[in-house]
Amino acid sequence: MGQETPLLPANAERSQKALYVTIGILSLVLTLLAVFLVEIGLQASVVLPILIVLAVIQVLMQAFLFMHLRGSRHVYTYFFLAGLSLAVLIGTCLMVLIQQWA
Repeated sequence: MGQETPLLPANAERSQKALYVTIGILSLVLTLLAVFLVEIGLQASVVLPILIVLAVIQVLMQAFLFMHLRGSRHVYTYFFLAGLSLAVLIGTCLMVLIQQWA
C-alpha cells in the first residue's frame, strides 16, 4: 500500500500552525489590553475609541485568517471591509447620540 501524500508540505503545515498560534496570542494580548483599559477607570470618551480600534484589529486578524480573505479575490475583501466600515460608522453614530441624550 502506498503512502498518502499530505495536502501541504511539512514546513507549510508548521508555518500554518505557527500563524494560528501567533494570531491567538495577539488576540489574547489585545483582549487583555482592552480589559486593562476598562479597569483602570479612564473616561469613556477616551476608552471607547481605543476599544473600537482594538476590536476592529481583532476582527480583521480573525477574518483574514479564518475566513481565508487573504487568499481570495479582492472583491470579497472589499465587501467585507465595506460591511465592517458601515458597522463601525453606525456604532459610532449610536454612541454619539446616546452620549447627547445622557
